[in-house]
Amino acid sequence: MKLTNLVYTLGLLTLPAHAATVVWQGGAGAHGDANWTVGGVTDQAGFDFFNNGGTDSDVTISSGSVTGFDNAAIGTFDNGDSLTITGDASISGDYFNTNTTGTPLVTLESGSMSFSSSNAFRSTSGFNGTINFTGLAGSATISQTDLTGTSNQALAGKISANSGTTSYFSIDGIMATTGGVVYDGTNLGAINTALASNSINGKYFEITEAAGVQTLNLRSSSVPEPSSTALIGLAGLGFIIRRRR
Repeated sequence: MKLTNLVYTLGLLTLPAHAATVVWQGGAGAHGDANWTVGGVTDQAGFDFFNNGGTDSDVTISSGSVTGFDNAAIGTFDNGDSLTITGDASISGDYFNTNTTGTPLVTLESGSMSFSSSNAFRSTSGFNGTINFTGLAGSATISQTDLTGTSNQALAGKISANSGTTSYFSIDGIMATTGGVVYDGTNLGAINTALASNSINGKYFEITEAAGVQTLNLRSSSVPEPSSTALIGLAGLGFIIRRRR
């Protein structure tokens, strides 16, 4: 009996910890406010969601705005954590740090993210399309409001990392790249041209810059629908027939 209990106890110790389900209750507030539903319990104060003693966290923000999203407040994302931003939600903070070699950790369906550090997007394990845009074109944006760092620390540098072969951002789970074009602080046009030529599922990224702020936008590729293409072909055929007559 004692041996059976010991085996059962050891079995429990080896079971993986379940992810904590964390939901922002809406409205405007700071990350540390008691405005979270955690595991079904409402009005919980913000805690170190992504570095909480090994327990994974699945965090969802679907409305309102949350400030204070920075490394000091939330720790470091790892392979078991996730953050979903949807609706009209917005988050802001200092910088975003990840420690992952797996799939994207952040799903940005709609809404916005804004970070104020000159090195706003960081990773201790490389770039793997960490922030994943899944919505329609124009549905979501990401901004960096301090461009005083080096070119590779700018948002445009994070989308053309490792000689333009990897990126911090993805579309529908596919990492966007610039195909070898590297941001040098002056060639934003070339970066955007490269991004547009590497569209994903009819969408691509474009970076705009104004007043010292870079913003990552999701655009739609201007590809004619099959029905439109067919109509254009028929019109051309009719023109040829008329000329032969």
